[in-house]
Amino acid sequence: MKQPGTCARCGRQLTDGTRLPVIGLIGPECLRHVAPLAAFIKSVDGVCATEGDQQSVKTVHHLIRVVSSMGFTYRLTDTTRSGKRAKCLTLTGISRKQLKGVIKSYEERREEFARELQAAAELNALQAPKADAANADGMAA
Repeated sequence: MKQPGTCARCGRQLTDGTRLPVIGLIGPECLRHVAPLAAFIKSVDGVCATEGDQQSVKTVHHLIRVVSSMGFTYRLTDTTRSGKRAKCLTLTGISRKQLKGVIKSYEERREEFARELQAAAELNALQAPKADAANADGMAA
């Protein structure tokens, strides 16, 4: 949605800007700088922890720590998913940090998250042969 106003990133007056959720109005030049952050917000906003699903609960708790440390405010909303109670994470704004600080935090966190994903992938690769061997032993018995 194109709108006039002031860019949330650089403070310039805009005749043509794009309003992004949580971030605000962004100018065309700044849009490429915050596009990864906007994609992060879109992927995190609405993630739910379903009752009885420990992995989803752990994921939402981890995301709460990440978004809080980055300077976002959030709200957990109660809902029902597949007949089970769930709490969904909704990003509501930027708290104590200015937008530039949030963008910097995101860039640092993105690098850390990439390292975490790599470590998890390596760990899964190491555990997969052990699980296959255990399954083969179980079938042989």
